Amino acid sequence: MKLKEFNLDNAKFQHTGKPSVRINQKSGVISFSAEAATLIGLKDGTGIVILQDEETSRDWYVVVSEKESAIPVRIKKAGCCFNSSYLAKLILKSAVKGGTAPLTGNSASFLISRNPVQDTGTDLYLIITSNPLNNK
Repeated sequence: MKLKEFNLDNAKFQHTGKPSVRINQKSGVISFSAEAATLIGLKDGTGIVILQDEETSRDWYVVVSEKESAIPVRIKKAGCCFNSSYLAKLILKSAVKGGTAPLTGNSASFLISRNPVQDTGTDLYLIITSNPLNNK
């Protein structure tokens, strides 16, 4: 007998109650779960900036910003979102499945770290691209 184990690491589960972001490069929609919106402090019209660590290119962060150039988010039924095919493609291209293999498909979901990194007094929320939840 040869048994294959399915668990949280290798099976597709809805991660209800956890802060996450879903990125779809085909539609350009980047959606934050209600938990992520609450954690980060996103409300209708809140401005955010997405940051990429140039030294570790798969590390992406979400930051609330009051800059005029910040991306405004829209509230939706289960969280909030914004559109950017350009950013969606960049993030998915840099993300790696299991830490080594490139992602396939048009979309993926990622957890967002509950513990922000501090940079000059600003909370940076890491998008955990090394462990995609769903990749379609």
